[in-house]
Amino acid sequence: MVLGKQHNQKDYEWGIEQEKKCHTYLNEYFETPLERSKVQYARWDFSDSQIKIEMKSRKNLQFNTYPTTFISEDKTRYADNHTYFVFNFVYDYDNDLSDLYCIRYDPTKFKSYKRKKLTNDYSLLEIPVTDLTHIIQETL
Repeated sequence: MVLGKQHNQKDYEWGIEQEKKCHTYLNEYFETPLERSKVQYARWDFSDSQIKIEMKSRKNLQFNTYPTTFISEDKTRYADNHTYFVFNFVYDYDNDLSDLYCIRYDPTKFKSYKRKKLTNDYSLLEIPVTDLTHIIQETL
C-alpha cells in the first residue's frame, strides 16, 4: 500500500470516529434525529428529511487558530438553505476534546468568500471563522 493511501485511510477512519462522537451533539443542536451516512463518498455526512450536514474535523486547532477555515467548493454544488457545514475543531487531541461550530449555507455569502484554486482545478472556499456559529465545546 502506498504511504499516502495509508495516511488518507487513517484520516478517514479518524473522521468517522469524530462523526460518531459528535452525532449526539448535532441531534441536540438541530433538534432532530439526524442519520449519519454509512457510505464513504456520500454527498452529506448527516441528514434528515430536510437538513443536510457536511462535517469537517480539524486536528489540534482552536477554532480561531487561523482567520479562516475551508471546505471544497464542490461541496456547495448541491447545497441549499437547509444545508449546514459543521466544523469540529479538536483542540485537545490527547483527550479528544472538540469545539463544534457551524454555518448555514447562504448562496450570497458563500459567493463572497475567497476561493483558493489548487493545481488540479480543485477549489477551496475560505470561510471566515467569525461567520461560524458555536454549537458546543467539550471539556474534561
